[in-house]
Amino acid sequence: MDDEFNRYLIALLPRFVGPLPEAELAHVVGQMERVHVGSGQALYRQGDAGDCMHFVVTGRLEVWVTDKYGERRLVAHLSSGDCVGELALLTGDPRAADVVVTRDTVLARLASLRSGDLHMIERASPTDLPEIRGDSKLKVTGDANLATKLSKLLQMAS
Repeated sequence: MDDEFNRYLIALLPRFVGPLPEAELAHVVGQMERVHVGSGQALYRQGDAGDCMHFVVTGRLEVWVTDKYGERRLVAHLSSGDCVGELALLTGDPRAADVVVTRDTVLARLASLRSGDLHMIERASPTDLPEIRGDSKLKVTGDANLATKLSKLLQMAS
């Protein structure tokens, strides 16, 4: 990844993971992959397995949920500076929503919280991960507690 891209991510991450030394932020950024997704493509499909999350660098995305009656509704618009996919990554649950790109988008993909990482984190902090896995009230977007939990987990994984 280029220096400008890395600097953007290092500046963005504290919004999600809280204050970290620049070396730790750089370590997390070093685990990210730059991804380009064209308009009209699906980034995630509701029900699919989630092994990563993305930070939106440029572009626009829509988040769609299909309820148990088959009704599909738009629940969020995402753009530069937002993150998506953290819920499935942290809980191991299937994707909670479809995420569709509505404008050509550049993303930073983070897949460092693999199953082994989660088990390591659970051993290091046994109260955090079960709370995340058992929290049936987590929303698709906008959960401030989820951002705090993500911060703790990323800090422990780095």
